[in-house]
Amino acid sequence: MSDVYLIDTRDAAYILKVYMHNRHSRHSIEAEVGFLNDLLDRDIPVAAPIANNDAAYLNEIDAPEGTRYAVLFDAITGDEPQETNLNHSRRFGQLAGRMHNCADRLANMVCVTEISTPGTHDSTKTAGSRCLTLIASGMVGERSILASTT
Repeated sequence: MSDVYLIDTRDAAYILKVYMHNRHSRHSIEAEVGFLNDLLDRDIPVAAPIANNDAAYLNEIDAPEGTRYAVLFDAITGDEPQETNLNHSRRFGQLAGRMHNCADRLANMVCVTEISTPGTHDSTKTAGSRCLTLIASGMVGERSILASTT
């Protein structure tokens, strides 16, 4: 779970994703950002993470419940997918396949990290320079898929 905010400016729109306290480890969020950047490097349309002035993607927020992490992303424009639209379904399938191929390539180089949940031990074991995290990021979705077709 995360809190997600739309930030609209005169020049652009952004998404600020604020992760729940103790829901995901710093490492798993960094892996999520790394995976999104890998997808972007392969021309797969996902929301681009934006680095801060210190060239880091991850920002710490001192919240009443404890430290929360936040990542800023470019907002993606596009149309809501229509389940009855064959072209939307076909495009979704093509991009889902490309994403799986990318994840498969990364999985050969890295380990898989479990989501750490409150009260559990984070069992991260890094086998390489990056670690693929299997979490629902919310930053890869139907809107990003349709943005590339409009």
